[in-house]
Amino acid sequence: MRVAALIIALAAAACGQRLPGAAARDASADAQRADLTGDITPEPDIEPDQPVARGECTTAGKICTHSDQCGATGMCVVLATSPRGVCACRCTPTGEVFDPACPIGERCRAIAYEPLAEHACVRLCTPRYGGNDCRAPLACAPETTRVSGQIDHGVCLALGCRTDADCSGRCDLPSGLCVSAGSGPSRIDAPCRADGECGAFERCEGGLCALRGCTFAKSVAQWACPSGTTCYRLTPGGSCRPTCDPAQAGHCRNHADGIECYAFNRVASGGVPIADAPLCTRELFRCGMFTTGTKSTLSCAILGLPGNPSAMLCRSALTGRPTHDPDGVCRDGLTSRYP
Repeated sequence: MRVAALIIALAAAACGQRLPGAAARDASADAQRADLTGDITPEPDIEPDQPVARGECTTAGKICTHSDQCGATGMCVVLATSPRGVCACRCTPTGEVFDPACPIGERCRAIAYEPLAEHACVRLCTPRYGGNDCRAPLACAPETTRVSGQIDHGVCLALGCRTDADCSGRCDLPSGLCVSAGSGPSRIDAPCRADGECGAFERCEGGLCALRGCTFAKSVAQWACPSGTTCYRLTPGGSCRPTCDPAQAGHCRNHADGIECYAFNRVASGGVPIADAPLCTRELFRCGMFTTGTKSTLSCAILGLPGNPSAMLCRSALTGRPTHDPDGVCRDGLTSRYP
């Protein structure tokens, strides 16, 4: 499996959002930005099928549980929001904007929901309340960015809600998207037991309040990140994470075990910044992303500030000591991280 290529691109301008705290500084225009161009989802582990002539696949959009229900040229793709699936046309990527094997308006993408990744025709979409780019019963959920190949594009691979009973809050029938039961001011990262204990449009995930969908805040203003947070677009649909200063020991690291402050504003995917400012995250970045199967000269230092004042290095997940092990994680050397 080919790991996503890492290339260096010079940032055309400063990110515009200054870092918090007394040590606030601009990520300068001449700082390098790593670009994880294109393949957020893995490349297929098997050879793609032979091309299918447009029109041969007649079951696209049919709800299914097994590929046998999708005809000889179709496949059942498990949906992002349901144990059921939807029939999609098999295809072979050609590099063209619209693949000749796909129905009009759909594109050939590597699908990550199958046990063995394959290519299938999918319709790109933009999530929004009050409307739907997808054909019912499908909906354009923000979480579907994981299979679109682009962190700022959704695909019609989610089963939309039909009644309020399908949601913890209410169902926006025109879009098929659920609206959270949360209300009031933002409570991102606050402990919770149910969506109703979180702020407006937030959800309770893993015992903490979270706001997802911020990648599409231009189409759904309610998903915009509140002050003190930034959109982390590497998570499906984007999630709002607290901002931090990588040079300050007290930011993030003393809040909970396993949290790190990464300058993801220095990393992009397909030209789209993964974040607009450094952020706190529990998802530690593996060193192997920069080394395995690539010719990149990048290292964990790209996740620190220019000049790497906090000694962001590849370190052992157990001891915190520097290592060259691709299974290590990118962490800084500030003393508060390893008391």
